[in-house]
Amino acid sequence: MIRCLKKSYGTNQILSRQSIFLLIDFPKSEKEMVSLFNTPFKGGLSLPITPVQTSHAPAAIGPYSQAIVSEPFVFVSGQLGLIPATGDLAGPDITAQATQALENLRQILLASGSDLNHVVSVDVYLTDMGNFSTFNGIYQQFFSDHRPARAVVEVSALPKGGSVEIKCMAVRSSDT
Repeated sequence: MIRCLKKSYGTNQILSRQSIFLLIDFPKSEKEMVSLFNTPFKGGLSLPITPVQTSHAPAAIGPYSQAIVSEPFVFVSGQLGLIPATGDLAGPDITAQATQALENLRQILLASGSDLNHVVSVDVYLTDMGNFSTFNGIYQQFFSDHRPARAVVEVSALPKGGSVEIKCMAVRSSDT
């Protein structure tokens, strides 16, 4: 369920674009949700946004963060199968690249205060849908019991000539 909150926290009001906040309903009261808003923002308050950087995953190859934390969510940028120390592809095939991309994703989640068991959604980009079955076998090694929502699409090309890119959204865990 999506809720609209205004600076005054009333609902069912006609609001300007600057004073509307959309929230996914959590199993918390409206008062608890409002307490999460603690950073000044144009026309109201907003959730804090914290970039994540770890040396255990490749540095971003463009003007973006490895991940962003906006409590309680973690948004991990697309990960190629790059070796963190060198920035080179882990290998020429889907197996090496997918394994490394998923390991990079795992390392960023850990640095964010989450883990693979708290992933809620995964988006996968393959340059060859013929690799779908191979990718699924590798993916299952990382997500054996936990089954987040997932989409897999074929794309014409990926940065650095990669064959797979993976991004995800997770929630921060209280036990990591």
